Amino acid sequence: MARLIGLALLLVACGAPAPEPPPVDPQLRSLGDAVSAWQVGADLLAKGDATRARDALGRALAARPDDTLLVLWMARAEAAGGDLDAALARVDALVSRSPDYPLARWWRATARARKDDAAGAAEDLKAALAAGVITPRRAMRDADLARVLGRPELGFLPHAALEATLIAPAQLGFKGSEVEVGLDVVGADDGPIEVIGAASGPVELVRAVEDSGQDGAGDGTRSVRWTLRVLGRGDALVGPLTVRQGGLVATTAAAGWSNAAPAGNPSVIAPPLSLRSPSSVLGARVAPDAWRDGHGAWAAVPPGARVESDPVMRLSSAWSLRVGGEPVVDLVYAGTGIVRFRVRGAGGLVWEEEPR
Repeated sequence: MARLIGLALLLVACGAPAPEPPPVDPQLRSLGDAVSAWQVGADLLAKGDATRARDALGRALAARPDDTLLVLWMARAEAAGGDLDAALARVDALVSRSPDYPLARWWRATARARKDDAAGAAEDLKAALAAGVITPRRAMRDADLARVLGRPELGFLPHAALEATLIAPAQLGFKGSEVEVGLDVVGADDGPIEVIGAASGPVELVRAVEDSGQDGAGDGTRSVRWTLRVLGRGDALVGPLTVRQGGLVATTAAAGWSNAAPAGNPSVIAPPLSLRSPSSVLGARVAPDAWRDGHGAWAAVPPGARVESDPVMRLSSAWSLRVGGEPVVDLVYAGTGIVRFRVRGAGGLVWEEEPR
C-alpha cells in the first residue's frame, strides 16, 4: 500500500493525472443524505419548529422513502405541527406495509388515544406490549394514552402506574428479637423513591435494604426491608406509608403487630421511627461520597468497604442498595462531630473525604 501511495505521489509530481477515486455506491450516498437531513429535522423538532422539521424530514424521506424510522419521525413532526390526521394516515400506511413493526404500533396507540379512539389504542397497545417495546406501567405514564385510561377497552392494564404494598410481621415479637417490615413497589423507574411514614411502638431501627428489579412484564420493582429490634412489650404500628417518584404517588394502609417481654418487664415507649428508603438517602450522589444530614453525617461507599471516621467511632453499614439482589452501595451513618471519612482496601487508603 505504501508503495502504491508513493507511486501516485510521484506521478502527480511528474505532471501525470492522479488516479480517479472509486465511484460512491448510490445506496451509501442516499443513506448519508438521509442521516444528515434527519439530524437537522430532529434538532428542529426538539426546538419546537415543526414546520421546518417537516421540510428536513421530507428531504430525508426522499432519499430513503422506505425507511420505517424516518416515516415515524415525519409522523411525529406532522402531529407536532397540528396535523394529527396526516400523521395517522402516514402511520396507518406503515402498519399496513409492516404490521409487525412494534414502534409503529406503540406510536399509533398514543395517536389514536389523542383521537379518543380507545378501541384502536387498545389494539395497538397490546401489540406493542407483546413485542416488549413498552411495559404496562410505563405506558400508563404516557400523557396521550392517559386520555383513555380507565376505559373498558384498556382494562388489561394494571390499576395504577405505581402500586405499593406494606408487609408487617404476622407473628408476635419478643423483646430482643428482630422483626422485618417490608414495602414492595411495582412501577418504579430508575432513581430514588421517597417513602413518607413511620413506625411507632417499642422498636428501634437496625438496618434498611432496598433492592431494584423487574417484574414479569418488565416494569421496575423496589423491595425495601427495614429490620427492627423489639425493645419490650407493647403494640407496634407501621404506616400508612406514602411512596412518591416524580409525579406518581402510591399509598399503603397501616399495619401492626404485638410484642411481648418476660414477666416483670414494663411496657416500653420509644420515639417514632421515620422509615426512609436507602435510595432517597443517597439521592443523586455516586459512591464514594460523604455529606451531612441534620446532626449527623453519611458516607456512601462500595459494598463491603472498610470505613473509618475521624474522630474514631464505631461504624457499621446498616443501609444498603442492591440491584437484582447484588449489593451496589453501602450507606454508613455517623453521629455528630464527624470531621472526615476514610475508606481502606487491601492496598491501603483508597478514598478520604470530609462530609459537605
